Amino acid sequence: MKLHSRNITFILYLIAIYMLLLAFRGFVFASSDMVEVINYSKHMIHSDLFSNDFYVSNISKVLPNERVVFSSVLKMLIGNFKYSIFAVHFLLTITMLIGLYLISSIYIKQKVFRWLTILILFGPLYKINLGGNELYYNMLISSFVAKVFGVWAFYSYLSSKKAIAIILILIATIIHPTVGSQLFIIVVLVMIFNYTYRGKGSLGAQEILSIVLYLAIGGGYIFYLLRAVHDFGIDKGLYFDIFEFRVPHHFFPQYFPLKSYIIEIILYSVGGFFMVKSKMTEMLTISLTLVIGIFIYIIGIFVFKMPFVLNTQWFKATIWLELFSLIAIVASIDKAIVLSEILNQVAFTLIIGLCIFVWILIVAGNSYFSQKPYQFCQNNDLYEEEKLGNLVREATKKDDIFVWPIDFSGFKFYSERGAFVDYKSVVHRGSVLREWYKRIKLIYGIDINTRRENGGVKQKAIAFYKNMGIDDIKVFKSKGIDYIVQYADVRLNLKILLKTKSYIVYNLK
Repeated sequence: MKLHSRNITFILYLIAIYMLLLAFRGFVFASSDMVEVINYSKHMIHSDLFSNDFYVSNISKVLPNERVVFSSVLKMLIGNFKYSIFAVHFLLTITMLIGLYLISSIYIKQKVFRWLTILILFGPLYKINLGGNELYYNMLISSFVAKVFGVWAFYSYLSSKKAIAIILILIATIIHPTVGSQLFIIVVLVMIFNYTYRGKGSLGAQEILSIVLYLAIGGGYIFYLLRAVHDFGIDKGLYFDIFEFRVPHHFFPQYFPLKSYIIEIILYSVGGFFMVKSKMTEMLTISLTLVIGIFIYIIGIFVFKMPFVLNTQWFKATIWLELFSLIAIVASIDKAIVLSEILNQVAFTLIIGLCIFVWILIVAGNSYFSQKPYQFCQNNDLYEEEKLGNLVREATKKDDIFVWPIDFSGFKFYSERGAFVDYKSVVHRGSVLREWYKRIKLIYGIDINTRRENGGVKQKAIAFYKNMGIDDIKVFKSKGIDYIVQYADVRLNLKILLKTKSYIVYNLK
């Protein structure tokens, strides 16, 4: 069976856009946001690993927890094909791109403008957001996987397949409860509004059944997780302080960049104008629901200090508002400008040409792209801390406990050693949060006051960590810490285990 030329063009567009994403964003295997799941997955495979690690030992105490489902899936990938994590990420990215193209096709007639929407979304608008959130990530984390299902849920909903949309949202919820619950709230509220006030989109037996199924499975799962989070081990004020300290870019709008506010508000306003003008009623209703949710969230966290509202992380849902606003704007351009076939071919050639040119630069060792991570499998294109981790694994025992610089992340996976505390890995249960916060202050000397003193949290933590003295070391020994990974320009009166260009591992035993 021969492929039609239009299908070949579609496939080439997909591959070209993916290759551009890979070129400019890279791929991360075991560091950054991967640390909260991949090390837990490794513990699931080998229970003797990370047995003394603060994060892993606490996250695994309560089942189910917010990481267990995705970490269980990741566990199956780690032990199989060498490139399995990268391969799954590739397939999911392609699936997301197809879903975004199909959503765009509902409103945009010309194919080149559909692809342009995706390129703008993942190009100029990347990292321009409210809530420190993106649709696409250069690593296989649960929120990215859940958003793939979210994209297809919105396509199903906008294609009048509402029951399928709810089922896809249920899957997203099991993978990532926050992403899934946001999607459910948005879609169900819009369905109820349409049924009640507009007399459209009647709630039939299939839709009602799918909602009931979601509430029984997804709702029950979220309810259990929320009970675990609010385990009465922490007061409300401290709970808010810890999240403001650790992840203000997700939870608290006063920390969002001014640049993002300006661009996003203009985007939402112009997009909303064209939704009204072009009578994109369904997309407008979804967008208004998102905006109303923003105001409810702000009132809930600032006026009533409600942890339940804080946990919705509603500003993260504005990625969908950004998507729909962009589609509405591009759709208006699509109506105003009809491109000739020659211009369509020129656009296609430019994209393919750009992709080829960029990868020639990468192969040639271009300095810009050489800074990107291309970690397609374990032990590929490692950072210095990860190389050090491999050395530490060979030189220490599995149950040894470490402290390391605040900016470390991939070290844990490769060293297979536990941390006294890990800034990047956070268990959301109240009682664990309290102890995590104490330990962070002990090791790095930072807290909520550091955050509120004009930022610079990590820089201040590094300065404090480098100023480590004999009294600190005595305290560390009393806490059962066995090794310190210190910066190479800091000298301690301790036995050196290992040394690299940037780091020294000191033995406290």
